Amino acid sequence: MENSNYIITFANQKGGVGKSTLCTLFANYLHQMGIPVWVIDCDGQSSMGQLRKKELQLRGVASDSNEVPYPITIHSLANKEASDRFLCQLREFDGVVLVDSPGNLKEQGLVSFFANSDYIISPFLFEKTTVFATGTFVLLINKIRGTLGKDMTTKLMFVPNRVDNRFGTDDEKGLWSSTKIKFGEFGDVTPEIGYRACMQRYSTMEMYRDQQAVVKEAFEFIVSTIGLNPTSSESNG
Repeated sequence: MENSNYIITFANQKGGVGKSTLCTLFANYLHQMGIPVWVIDCDGQSSMGQLRKKELQLRGVASDSNEVPYPITIHSLANKEASDRFLCQLREFDGVVLVDSPGNLKEQGLVSFFANSDYIISPFLFEKTTVFATGTFVLLINKIRGTLGKDMTTKLMFVPNRVDNRFGTDDEKGLWSSTKIKFGEFGDVTPEIGYRACMQRYSTMEMYRDQQAVVKEAFEFIVSTIGLNPTSSESNG
């Protein structure tokens, strides 16, 4: 990669929009590309960290085994100073750092993560409550940006998630279309990720083929927009 370090945070103040799922799947996707990945689980439930622990136990694999595609580190955002120090460590990583953020935006160290991320990826659902919450989240990011000024270069990206085009009135579909246009004023909007049952059984150890088909278009858009490229020595095609 020309730029060897990126910090990408998956965030939205609305829970249940698929932050942890997409963060995990994107980590698997980047690993398949041959890009070094380090996942930071800042979610209060530590869902990714706990899933990894269970998977290692079931497979009888040690956490430092070559079979483990990438590390997952659980980090608490309760202490801002500790988070600031940790961010300095993350900037030394030669690869992509993916952060799964909590739904609670009151954590002390969260603003530092937002301000120091290269990209914030915000999944959202075509549902009025979620759209409103995502809009409020955008206002928060812009408020932080207004405070920090040019020191904050974080870019926003929005992912329409769990989209089922079989449902919805013409008026609703018109609203969803205008929602994408509106969010596009604040950042990039990826292609939609469809609603599929296979997305509920994700793994921190591998990307399943049926999942890859669902996320392919959106993830290709993210990779291309950010400019992520596999290293020649680690690319596995």
